[in-house]
Amino acid sequence: MARRRLPMTDMATGMGTDMATKEEICRQGRRTWRGRRAWRGRRGSATYVDLPEFLVNLRTTGSRASFLKLTISLEVSNPEEAKEIEAQMPRVIDGFQTYLRELRVEDLSGSAGLFRLKEELLRRINVTLAPARVDDVLFKEMLIQ
Repeated sequence: MARRRLPMTDMATGMGTDMATKEEICRQGRRTWRGRRAWRGRRGSATYVDLPEFLVNLRTTGSRASFLKLTISLEVSNPEEAKEIEAQMPRVIDGFQTYLRELRVEDLSGSAGLFRLKEELLRRINVTLAPARVDDVLFKEMLIQ
């Protein structure tokens, strides 16, 4: 029996990208297929690293200031990578602060804005920590004022 090919969607743009089997999709990401319509993360122990709270002023065009308060946890697959994050914490914080200060309120609106923020933070931290790898950026608190 031929494997059914499913359309893949680029989550950042919402555009269809290609066709792939469930197994190909699972190999590309961190997800596995369980059942008819349920995606579940792979089983295993994860280690979480809490970052200090970020409070930054967002870029605005008017005279009124806007602020972003953000609390983040990083998910890593093993404790050795958590130790590497702790050792490189000043670089991680600097990279996040630099990026967050350039955002506008419009950049953070809706679920697509939050998804883009999460993906960009994940990309930046993985570039900073290479060869160590962060699996996910988890928002614990987010406030825009």
